[in-house]
Amino acid sequence: MQLMDQVAIITGSARGIGRETALSLAREGASIVVADINEAGAQDAAAEIEGLGQRAIAVQTDVAHHGQVQEMVQRAIDTFGRIDILVNNAGTLILDSRVLCDQYLNERRKQRFASLSDVVTKLEETEIEREFLL
Repeated sequence: MQLMDQVAIITGSARGIGRETALSLAREGASIVVADINEAGAQDAAAEIEGLGQRAIAVQTDVAHHGQVQEMVQRAIDTFGRIDILVNNAGTLILDSRVLCDQYLNERRKQRFASLSDVVTKLEETEIEREFLL
């Protein structure tokens, strides 16, 4: 198991590619934060991961809302004590065909940056704490 003792957050992991990624990382030994807007699906995926013998939590998260991303990161830290891996898989559904492509892309960039920046901040804080403790 290559990822033993690693903690992974996978956004958009209640179904599809995100879920398969979460299961794959769990099979390699990682503990998983199943983050998805679909709470029931996230709970199902977390239960499936636990069935593989790995630790998992489900966190309802809409990556378009910065506060929810911060809560997801904090729950990961509170539960597992660290974050080692981030898979930014969550997508956005556009139902209005009049939305311009550049608006969509700008929103996606903001979503990805919000998730990434919160995780990187926690990773940096964790590294500083580890260095201090050593």
